[in-house]
Amino acid sequence: MSLFIGENPATFESLFFYRGKVELRYNDVEHIYYRVEENGQLTPQDGVTTIIKCYDKSEMLVPWGCKVMGEKLLANVPTYEMADGRVMVSRMPYDKFFALLMDAKSAHRDRLEEAANIGKDAHGWLEQFIKHEMGRIQILPPAPTEESALTCCKGSLGWMDAHNVRWLQTERKVYSLKYGYAGTMDGLCICDSCDDPFCCPTPFKDELGLVDWKSSNFLYPTYCLQTASYVHASHEEFPEARIRHRWIVKMAKDPDAPKLFETWHLYEFDQDRDFDAFLVCLDLTRSMKDIKLRISEVAALAKEHAKAEARADRKVEKLKKCNKADKYQGVRGGIPKCVDGEPCETCLAKYRSNHEHKIEL
Repeated sequence: MSLFIGENPATFESLFFYRGKVELRYNDVEHIYYRVEENGQLTPQDGVTTIIKCYDKSEMLVPWGCKVMGEKLLANVPTYEMADGRVMVSRMPYDKFFALLMDAKSAHRDRLEEAANIGKDAHGWLEQFIKHEMGRIQILPPAPTEESALTCCKGSLGWMDAHNVRWLQTERKVYSLKYGYAGTMDGLCICDSCDDPFCCPTPFKDELGLVDWKSSNFLYPTYCLQTASYVHASHEEFPEARIRHRWIVKMAKDPDAPKLFETWHLYEFDQDRDFDAFLVCLDLTRSMKDIKLRISEVAALAKEHAKAEARADRKVEKLKKCNKADKYQGVRGGIPKCVDGEPCETCLAKYRSNHEHKIEL
């Protein structure tokens, strides 16, 4: 797929890399990055979050989906209490129970949408907080009022305090010219080690770190690949600014959680291994995209072939008897041309019967 500058320009944000030599356009509707070529053509670039989706998360998500479905079903099944305190399920017609069961199937989508809104609110406020810390905005907006989003923000602030964080950037776009992928880094900071030996076994001070906020219920291995891709793209463009640490900060949504934040602290020596794994995902993503394209092209050709055959079949039927054959008298005019310039058998027979002495066929 290719576009040219000027096609729906309102949805595109210009991004410049490598000292202005490379321009990307980000389509905020399709969530796709495009590289601007010399002739103005926009070439799609792979997005980091799309690339890491090739990793199968079903091992954790399927049991979780079953759990939330069961919770929704139990919450809606009518019950009554016995004299001895036992709770019993009320009798109900099968069709009503079936309707409850079908409705419970959407529980995972409802929960994911709710979680996405919580994460969006927390991320949005943290972005404003970091901008305020860097002096880019004067007034800090109020923290989210929704309890889970507020808890996420408190957890993030706790992590910042523990590591003496000094912010340099937030929501920074990164692009790898060599590998052709782009993404958004949540934050870049100067930080120190904390006093938790499980988090920071090796003390350090005033080192550059990348931060990625997570409000999901699980810490997935793909987060290591995601952050490694951001670090590589940053090093590729700015090799002098070495990022020594990657922080994946899982923010708790439950205010009663034992810890308001949980971290994966990844050191520089893990970078190459994680990035190599990311490149495997990148190659798989592009291979699957190519396969899907080839399959879609074959399917399109098959569809066109089927249409052509259907048109041919319809023409064969029309050549036997066209739509106007019942009204055609075959008295006036020349040989009928009722089907794409040809006569159908019915009209031709009528014409012959009236003009046998005039026509040689």
